[in-house]
Amino acid sequence: MLTVDGLKVAAAEIDALVWKEYQDPSGATEPMCDGIVNPKEYVDAMPHLLWVLKEPWDDDGGGKSLIAPLNRDDVYEHVRKNKTLTGMVYPSYAILNGFLAFDDMDDLDKKPEMARIYRRIGYINVQKLPGPRQSDNSQVLEAYQKHKEIILKQIRSCEPQIVIGCHHYMREIMRDCGINIENIKPTNSSVQYAIGAGRLFIQTYHPSRQPIPHKEWVDDIVRVVKEVFGAGLLAFQGG
Repeated sequence: MLTVDGLKVAAAEIDALVWKEYQDPSGATEPMCDGIVNPKEYVDAMPHLLWVLKEPWDDDGGGKSLIAPLNRDDVYEHVRKNKTLTGMVYPSYAILNGFLAFDDMDDLDKKPEMARIYRRIGYINVQKLPGPRQSDNSQVLEAYQKHKEIILKQIRSCEPQIVIGCHHYMREIMRDCGINIENIKPTNSSVQYAIGAGRLFIQTYHPSRQPIPHKEWVDDIVRVVKEVFGAGLLAFQGG
C-alpha cells in the first residue's frame, strides 16, 4: 500500500544510491536527486502519475534537489522559466482534473496556480547528472543501461499508475518492466502505449519540444489515459 512514510523511506534509499552510483569522472557535475515532489499530495492524488525524462540541466553543475523548488509556494516563478516544466503542467493538470481538453484549460500565465500540480505528481530523470542544454540521446540511453536497477527501483517505489516518458529510452523501460515490445500499441497520434504490471506506460515526445502543435500533444496523451481508464483496463487507486 502506498503511504507517505513509505515514499519518504524509499526516497532516502534511492537518493543514497544515486549519490553513490552516479559519478562524474571529471568532477564537474554532481547528481540532482528527483522523485515525488510532495508525498502527501501524491498519495492523495488519483491516478498516480510519474514522468520519466532524460536529464537535468543546471548552470552550477548540480548537487541539489531537482524537485524541492517544485514544492515551494512560488513554484510558478520556477516553472515559467523552464520550457520542460511548463510543458509538463498541461497534461498533468488535465489528467488529474477529470481529463480536461487543452481548450478547457487556462494558460499557465493566466492561472499560475496550475503549477501547483507538481505537488501531486512524480518527476524523475534517467540521467541524474546535469547534461548539456541539448541532450545527447545516445548518452541518455547509455546512462539508463548503466543505472537501470536504480531507475526501475525508483519507478516501483513510486507505485505509479501512469508512467510517461520519451523516445530513445522509454521502450527499454517498458521491456525491463516485463512488457512484450510487440504489445506496445501505436495510435494515430503522437503516443504509443502499453499496459503492464498494473501500469499504463506512455511513450511520446519530450515536453519541451514536439514536431506537432503543443495542444495536439497534450490532447493525445490525455485521450489515451482517458480511454484506458474509461474502458476499465486500469482502475483508480487512491492512497
